[in-house]
Amino acid sequence: MSNSKYITVFIPLILISFNIKSQERPLLDFDEDFLAGLPESSREQLEVNENTQEDEKLKQLFNADASIKNTKQILKNLRDQIDNIEKTIDPESVEGGDSKLEVFGSYFFQNIQSTFMPVNVANISDDYYLDVGDELDILLTGRSNKTMSQVINRDGSILIQGIGKVNLAGKSFAEAQNLISAYVESVSIGSKAYVSLSKLRDIQVLITGAVKAPGIYTVSGSSNILGAINNAGGMRKNGSFRRVDLLRKGEVINSVDLYDLIAFGKYDAEQTLKSGDTIFVHPVTFHVSISGGINTPGIFEIRKGETIKDAINFAGGFNQGHFGYDYLKLERMSLGSFETIKVDLKNLNKVELMPRDILKIPHFYPHNSSLKQITIEGEVQKPGTYFIEEGESLSQLISRAGGYKPSAYIYGSALFRKTSAMQEKFFAQRNYSDTVAYIISNIGKPNTSVGSDALQFLAEEVKAKDFAGRVIANFNINKIKNNPAEDLLLESDDRIVIPNMNKVLYMFGDFMNPMTVTYDASMSVNDYISMSGGLKDSANTKLLIIDPDGKTSIFNANRWAFSSKVNLYPGSIIYATRDIGELNGIVYASAVAPILSSVALSLASLNAIND
Repeated sequence: MSNSKYITVFIPLILISFNIKSQERPLLDFDEDFLAGLPESSREQLEVNENTQEDEKLKQLFNADASIKNTKQILKNLRDQIDNIEKTIDPESVEGGDSKLEVFGSYFFQNIQSTFMPVNVANISDDYYLDVGDELDILLTGRSNKTMSQVINRDGSILIQGIGKVNLAGKSFAEAQNLISAYVESVSIGSKAYVSLSKLRDIQVLITGAVKAPGIYTVSGSSNILGAINNAGGMRKNGSFRRVDLLRKGEVINSVDLYDLIAFGKYDAEQTLKSGDTIFVHPVTFHVSISGGINTPGIFEIRKGETIKDAINFAGGFNQGHFGYDYLKLERMSLGSFETIKVDLKNLNKVELMPRDILKIPHFYPHNSSLKQITIEGEVQKPGTYFIEEGESLSQLISRAGGYKPSAYIYGSALFRKTSAMQEKFFAQRNYSDTVAYIISNIGKPNTSVGSDALQFLAEEVKAKDFAGRVIANFNINKIKNNPAEDLLLESDDRIVIPNMNKVLYMFGDFMNPMTVTYDASMSVNDYISMSGGLKDSANTKLLIIDPDGKTSIFNANRWAFSSKVNLYPGSIIYATRDIGELNGIVYASAVAPILSSVALSLASLNAIND
């Protein structure tokens, strides 16, 4: 099969991979909130730039010189990318994986490469050693000013025009700078040379052993072991993080323990690779899991001879939850037995770990609770926010606040509680659902006069509901002293409002003229109804009377019906609900009384109090 056929087959897969990558990474790595705040024209320009960059990457991948071998390697690497994505999305998809404990270090090589071309950026230290293929920029000043670019030739030298040849292969970059500068000054008196490294050579290294994609890789001349392993997709499941060998001319010149880097942050990144080097990742020795009161729970690779103390150090030491314990538990499983060993912390460096060992660190975390605080406002001597002790009562708080002012309207005082508001909302929604089902099942049946607008009315009532969470409490300190059982215990975030006397009465709902009127103790409910012009034809004759303290009663305004006397107080509410029919003889307002009563109670809370 020709190269072009291979490329034709693999293009859809490559495009899928780049599509996945573009979905994972925000546009140009900018914050989404930042992009949202840009003008539309600016966002469009960024998108054009991003697409242009991706097109360039595709051109690099699919150039005419691509070999079948390279194309196969691209496909293999893409499959590794997809595997990494799946593992990131679903940790349990890893073969034999445990969603609770991960192999320590497994995340280290899980970043996804956007291109397989080597990154050739001349960002190196003075210890970088030059070799064939490195490119230098040389600026000459003095007798003549000119700039030239020179690539180190196969014989290891560069030719500086008008000056001569300088051998640089095997020299550090710092040595090369000094050598060129000294040579130019000696040959051309008065001239100076300034040297920079403009392009790094490409080198080929063999990466083999327990890596996901072993093979020969072309990398930048400044690459180190970590970058090379990353290009190979990282370690396989059985790959060792504790023993990675760097071989040069068949000899091991360095053996790297990546736990020094991952666990302790120690790594010599100055040792760069040379063309022809081999990186060999050994298989893992054995694993030990650590969980509980440890800073980094996980599955750790252990070498023969290492102890519990070593494993604890790899895991970042004990966390605060283990404070106070003087032991840990070692579960040891052999082929024929299982035992749990309690190990004293003083002996951690004496117990050598073995395959299949499990370390469990005891720990305890207290429930973190903040100080309880409440707010009291209105007509008290010292309104504000107070921290309260467990078991503190309403009367005690009022005493701490200096007691009531002479203008306080005690009967209209209110306490609002978050937990009560949640309960109101829960039961209102249940009542709403049950009532809707009841209406639907009865519409159209004999003796039913409810129309389809009943559902709309009910929905409007519930939407307009503000769940205040008012708790009816006794604010009369003198009565509480005689009957301590009526003294309400406070909860965190309670809000207490003590209003002043507001001598008005509120009339809401289906009155001809809803109004707020001056309270007159001599007037009855019927007197106030007459003052408002009477009830609308749509009103239910059963009115809700809400006292300033939140208590609710029903008054039947039907002139033929018997109604007991209802007391009215300053701040009381007379609420006329809408009559939308009957269901099998049951007045609709009665069917939804809990909802309407809750609505009216909310009105009492909002209107009987002067904030």
